[in-house]
Amino acid sequence: MGAEGGLLVLLFLVFLIGLSLWGVVDAALQPDRAYAEIGLRKGLVTGLMILTCAVGAAGYFAFVRPRLKRVQR
Repeated sequence: MGAEGGLLVLLFLVFLIGLSLWGVVDAALQPDRAYAEIGLRKGLVTGLMILTCAVGAAGYFAFVRPRLKRVQR
């Protein structure tokens, strides 16, 4: 692997870490009331994201966050 390949791997890892952190922070900032209305617990959602990293964050942004935003309108 050349220098270009190493840089791509580094950028990909930075992206995955950033996505994971963004997901956890965003989930933690949502109101507890919204989680209760959709039948989830904030601690469970954030804990799963911490354990599953970017995969959990992608699931959060795809499935949980839209539901949280709908109940907050």
